[in-house]
Amino acid sequence: MRAIGHRQARAASLLATATLLIVALAAPATAAIRAPAVQAGSAERAPAAPAPCADIMPIDEVERGMMGRGWTVVQGDTPERFTVEVLGILPDVIAPGRDLIIVEVSDVSGSTFITRAGGIWAGMSGSPVYVGGRLIGAVAYGFSAGPSRIGGLTPAADMVRVLDYGTAAGTTLAERWAATIDVPRGLRAKLAERAGVPQAEAGSLSRLPLPMAVSGLSARARQRLQDGFERAGMSVMVMSGSSAARPSGGSSFGTPVPGGNFAGVISYGDLSAAGVGTTTYVCDGQALAFGHPFLFSGRSSLGANDANALTIVDDPTFGPYKLAAVGDLFGTVDQDRLTAIRADLGRAPNTVPVTSDVRSLDHGAQRDGRTDVADSRFVPDIAAFHLLGNLDAVGDRVGGGSSRVKWVVRGERADGAPFELRRANRYASQYDVTFESIFELFEQLATIEANPFEEITFTGVDLRASITEDYLAYGISNVKISKNGGAFRPRESMRARPGDELVVRAILRQYRGDRSRVDLPLTVPDSATGEGFLEVTGGSGSDFFGLEGGCLFDHEACASGAGDGFDAMLRSLEYEAKNQDLSAELTLFGFEGQGEPIASSRERLDRVVDGSYSIFVSIQP
Repeated sequence: MRAIGHRQARAASLLATATLLIVALAAPATAAIRAPAVQAGSAERAPAAPAPCADIMPIDEVERGMMGRGWTVVQGDTPERFTVEVLGILPDVIAPGRDLIIVEVSDVSGSTFITRAGGIWAGMSGSPVYVGGRLIGAVAYGFSAGPSRIGGLTPAADMVRVLDYGTAAGTTLAERWAATIDVPRGLRAKLAERAGVPQAEAGSLSRLPLPMAVSGLSARARQRLQDGFERAGMSVMVMSGSSAARPSGGSSFGTPVPGGNFAGVISYGDLSAAGVGTTTYVCDGQALAFGHPFLFSGRSSLGANDANALTIVDDPTFGPYKLAAVGDLFGTVDQDRLTAIRADLGRAPNTVPVTSDVRSLDHGAQRDGRTDVADSRFVPDIAAFHLLGNLDAVGDRVGGGSSRVKWVVRGERADGAPFELRRANRYASQYDVTFESIFELFEQLATIEANPFEEITFTGVDLRASITEDYLAYGISNVKISKNGGAFRPRESMRARPGDELVVRAILRQYRGDRSRVDLPLTVPDSATGEGFLEVTGGSGSDFFGLEGGCLFDHEACASGAGDGFDAMLRSLEYEAKNQDLSAELTLFGFEGQGEPIASSRERLDRVVDGSYSIFVSIQP
């Protein structure tokens, strides 16, 4: 008989296992797995927490019916046990060649935390599961519809492959793998029966969302951040958290333990942002956690920290999740992959400082802020929300008004040469001035980070801002044009000749204030001919809403024009029109420059200019 190859044997084994899973689920649902009886007044003797460098059980040895122990933290930082029964394996559902171990969890004798939460909760991601002292996998998936005792383990054999990864670049921030796994139709009814949930809720298993503890943002700002994470395909739950101390040169390092808390930290300080889960494996100066990606950024430089679990919150909207505060530094998360994140223990991340000086022009409040970003790629996102948080705090309100923001961006190019961008602009909104004030900063930082010319590293962002409740803006109420010294007349269309001298007079009205006028001279070029438009516009003419349009952590999607090179790009960002600019531009169809203005004039005013005016122009010799 022909010998069966390894791949064929594995496929046959997994198919048989999946079939046995259906048979196993056909049995009546069982109650929580029973532990040996305990005499009244006594307590079950708890075994020691898992040791480092545990043996790994290959996926081919994982069998239906195996009983194991899992470890996770409910409160504080000491791991507690729970019981696990292996129900079977779904082959190739996480990714090609990446299987999922289906399990049922329950409490050990004397414990009720699984029962109280209704099953697996957000924050258990990475909780290690052992059978006979060998690590089989980490809790990483649960029913999409809500908490259940049925969940999925990422096999330990897949996770430990990440230990051998070098420093090669990984996926870009825009490359995602589906976070939801469809349950085969033949299994849904049996899984639902076993879990005690409606069949409609057993249609898919999803990565357990990571509780994302974020400090320094209002509820409205946290919701904006939550929306951005969801659009970027990241499975996190943004909630209020406490500030985490930034690493320093004299940082002392804690040591993670399997089953203990693990926080992947994007930033420290004013805007601390950390995804909280569980440590799976620790060995020889490295640790694995989560059992699924954090930001799926491949090669990384995020913070790796301990956390102190305060409680398991039973949220009626999001489901149960672990509420925790970031603790001592472990090291640096240097790999963020499909099956695990990896930490290099005892090495602090190189952080990028974002500083701010924000002042209120109304009541004199002032604040110096600082956030340290653990990975340079996330500077655009964190810097923008750092500014939002500090503007909200100093302005002490949410609503319309005006602001002025200056920024200095510093970094290093691929060859180590420094670069710098300086920019200032004014903003005005009748609805939400603080949120309006961060769009351009984010756009420029995203453009630099995602530039197509060379890899860069940010080294610092300095922000200075002032804010007032007054809406300081001009509106364009009318436009008149004088040709060759003639009278100013309002026009919807006009004829001109090459060489004509035009003066565009914009009639402006302050919001709830006086009218004023500004004259903008321009000359029709001698070679000009054809038809086009004379556009009179206020501000930069930008309607950029990248933070709401899916660009958080996906900078290439919203980066502005790159220009002819990195230096040209920086100059374009520095000198592009500002919101207080009033501009007149003459553009002809099909003329030289392919849509570029053939004549223009600009005046910089003392407040934002809003509105636009368009006049049809025909130029004939």
